Amino acid sequence: MELVIDAAILFSFFKPESFTRDFVKLLYSNGVRLFAPDFLLDELLSLKERISKFCRIDEERQFYNLFYTPMRGIRCYTEVRI
Repeated sequence: MELVIDAAILFSFFKPESFTRDFVKLLYSNGVRLFAPDFLLDELLSLKERISKFCRIDEERQFYNLFYTPMRGIRCYTEVRI
């Protein structure tokens, strides 16, 4: 099975006690192939200050830890491939 992850899903990874984070990890651990558009990474990084403030996490340490956790299991694609 393959699943495309959108911005709302990735943004939810930063919320404390995120159900979505646990659910996506479960999907990935059960062999579901996860994809996201490559521009989403730039969008997340450009909004890191705002995301950190909204989710009340440390911008430098917690943001990057949460950012790289889902990215390990998500394959990025370009819009051309859609």
